[in-house]
Amino acid sequence: MHKVQSWSVRRVEIVNGWRARETPPAGERRSLTVPEIPAVVPGCIHTDLLRAGAIPDPFARMNERAVAWVDETDWLYETKFHIDEPVSPCAYLRFNGLDTIAEITLNGKPLGKTDIMFIEHEFPVGDIAVEGENTLRVQFRSALREGRERRKAWNEGGNDTLNDHPFCWGPRSFVRKAQYMYGWDWGPELVSCGIWKPVEFVNVPVARIVDWHHTVTLKPGAPARVHVEVTIERNPKALNEALSLYAELQEREFVEDPDAFGPDEIPDPATALVTVPKGKAIATVSLDLDVKDPELWWPVGSEPEQEEPFLYCLDLNLEGMDLTDHTDGLIGLRTIELVREPDADGKGEGFMFRVNGRDTFIRGANWIPADSFPSRLEHDEGRDKLIGRLEQAAAAGVNMLRVWGGGLYESDDFYDICDELGIMVWQD
Repeated sequence: MHKVQSWSVRRVEIVNGWRARETPPAGERRSLTVPEIPAVVPGCIHTDLLRAGAIPDPFARMNERAVAWVDETDWLYETKFHIDEPVSPCAYLRFNGLDTIAEITLNGKPLGKTDIMFIEHEFPVGDIAVEGENTLRVQFRSALREGRERRKAWNEGGNDTLNDHPFCWGPRSFVRKAQYMYGWDWGPELVSCGIWKPVEFVNVPVARIVDWHHTVTLKPGAPARVHVEVTIERNPKALNEALSLYAELQEREFVEDPDAFGPDEIPDPATALVTVPKGKAIATVSLDLDVKDPELWWPVGSEPEQEEPFLYCLDLNLEGMDLTDHTDGLIGLRTIELVREPDADGKGEGFMFRVNGRDTFIRGANWIPADSFPSRLEHDEGRDKLIGRLEQAAAAGVNMLRVWGGGLYESDDFYDICDELGIMVWQD
């Protein structure tokens, strides 16, 4: 048996002590007049400079041009963090969002490079991180300069193209980064860089839940079936530990306020248990949860009897000698179909959405990022702003938002709030 002090996965967000400093390319002078400034993570270099009084408000007057120098230079973020337990061989640094072109080092050793803003990046650190103090550095390269260099290389050293429109062949076309940051008709050019989502140290003594997703099947007069697939990673030293995954699906109203239910009113949860295969570092297991007399989720305005969309809470517990890992999420019992049927005259196709078997008229709107600096939405006041915007949409009767492709994949908060408000999401 693999002996460990604790079976539980530990996730520690690295928040404190961040500093940022300008690191201009060789031969170029610094523009920042101080050696370094305090930094906030999640954040970006513009918000850090603004907080330090080093730049004017980029949204006032013509200050967009006054801060353009920020995007022409490189920036280094650095902090020290403490680990107060033995580091497992299965330990990671997880960056939930890096913007964009970055090199990461831990305790002076390179972890890797990133080249895309939209996804998480995770690096194994079991042989680099130490119990005690650790030094983490993230060096960002100017996405604007990098884009220009890639464009020149793509064009075999030339600067001219058949179509030199910035939306076609400008620096934006060569960097996997939110396009609006290079300027749009509704917002300024603030390309920026930074650690725009949380950073975590993840220590895995035995095993962890890596990912999960679900599908819903509805049949008239039958229980709703929720099929859940869960990916689990084991510590290499714990490949033969006995593990099981327990799933429970319960009405959200009860989970949030159980005291509001009398003894005879407590809803029965749907549950399932599955054994995790031994001997595999990565395994995917499946569970089926059957919900009797299901309450369906409906878009706003389509089911007048519902005061608000009905949601369930899914709990996933990975268990061995002790609770090993846990995650949860909101689930609406629903089916959504895009129906493309031939027109009566045979000249085209229809384009209609069917929700829970009911043809549904879509009242839609486009969604652009709620803040030019998306890292501000990662904090409590930003979440309040997000809720306010989405509540405005629901109050206007909007039952579908198209998330515009020049922006971002939105946060889990965004999709949860949409679920709570009865808003479907069309993701570009």
